[in-house]
Amino acid sequence: MPNENKLLRRTYHGVVWTLIDMLLSKGIPLAVIIMLARILGPEEFGLYGILVFFTTIGILLTESGLTSSLIRHHKLRRLDYSTVFYMNLVVTLVIYLVIYLVAPFIAHFFSKPLLKNLIRVISLSYILSAFTAVHLAILNKKMRFKKIMLLNLPGAILGGVLGIVLAYRHYGVWSIVYMTLAIQFITSCLLILNRHWKPSFEYSSLRARMHFKFGINVLVSGLLDALFKNSYNIIIGKFYPMHSLAFFERARSLQEYPTMAMTAISNKVSYPLFAKFQANEANSNTVFKNFLQGTFFINTPMVLILAGIAKPLFLLLLGASWLQAVPYFQILCLGSIFYPHHAYNLNVLKVKGRSDLFLKLEVIKKIMMVVVILLSAPFGMYAMLWGMVGSSAMVLYINIYYSGRYMSYDFKRQVVDLLPIMLIGLSSFLCTNFLCRELQSFSLLTQISCSSTLGLLSYLLLNSLFNRTEFNNYLNLIRKR
Repeated sequence: MPNENKLLRRTYHGVVWTLIDMLLSKGIPLAVIIMLARILGPEEFGLYGILVFFTTIGILLTESGLTSSLIRHHKLRRLDYSTVFYMNLVVTLVIYLVIYLVAPFIAHFFSKPLLKNLIRVISLSYILSAFTAVHLAILNKKMRFKKIMLLNLPGAILGGVLGIVLAYRHYGVWSIVYMTLAIQFITSCLLILNRHWKPSFEYSSLRARMHFKFGINVLVSGLLDALFKNSYNIIIGKFYPMHSLAFFERARSLQEYPTMAMTAISNKVSYPLFAKFQANEANSNTVFKNFLQGTFFINTPMVLILAGIAKPLFLLLLGASWLQAVPYFQILCLGSIFYPHHAYNLNVLKVKGRSDLFLKLEVIKKIMMVVVILLSAPFGMYAMLWGMVGSSAMVLYINIYYSGRYMSYDFKRQVVDLLPIMLIGLSSFLCTNFLCRELQSFSLLTQISCSSTLGLLSYLLLNSLFNRTEFNNYLNLIRKR
């Protein structure tokens, strides 16, 4: 078992390299999509809001599902990796076939014929990802996050360049589709050529059942989460004007990038780390608590400061035609504060091997979400947005309640530890928003830089005055570097 200093260094490097990976491999395509938003405008860009669900499935097939079983188990043979590789490939092909067949019905549902071919083509990325899902699982298991970053970077750059070129050649929303395929194709080729693993011609029914029993629950849970999370896109796209979906999707994608990046970073580093400590309850609880508090300490001011500078940020990135999305963005930021919190608590269930409970909870939570959607949808967009925030809070309680059964860190203790950070974060939002309003006559860059700096300084100052543990931990970490 690694000692505390070695664990700290390993975790630190994992977070740093995964952060760089998220900033580059996810940030470059996002920048291209922001550029496209200026070219296409809200009405046409609404089509992309519908395609988001299908790109999410590709991520699930690559980063979770059957391959998550490989990360969890310690004593694995070459046979295990090959077995999961072939299983994952078959499941992916089945999912693609289903999507291919239902694509015409989806296009008819939204009265958008172009969607049929858009969906069929962008979903080809699933097949590409299936060939390298095990490769990524092995690198994640070994916590080789620098290697993952280096393999992801060329695809992000070249795919982003392709997206920009196609956008200026008037390919419209197809620019995003071809960019997505190019990124996945290049990344898959690099992973395969890297030769750190290749499948052998062997398969075990016994090992398949073991990995399938765990992995299929995680995969189905992820698919349910993706389906219901994007149900807002479906409802808005069907019953509201297409530009409303575009405003919602731009607000959510900009809000989700930092929070989902933080969640993905924490998730990638914490899951294999928790798995290593699953046999030692005391160490596992300590690692979980430190990870949770540290991530919340970073995520809270980041999200709330972004909400405070929302108006000049949207004007700078997207232009005046997208200002209607600003209040959507601010409400969604409030609901996203606890995104990493959700992931951590669910990781506990996965590490403990309770993927069956993981799936059951997803079903319960999705039923709750459907009820919230049905109750809020008739009252307009703002009711739906606040409904999302409320349902997120309810879901968080459920996640903590059940994960608390497997560790000595229940709902009450988590709230007590995180509430002070939340209150200090809200104060930073007030400072940011106040200065932003006062500087409206200045340039957009001045508004953003000065307001966000004040918000961050007020957050750090208050944490220092109240001698918060998380703040001191980060100071100590910096000093050790």
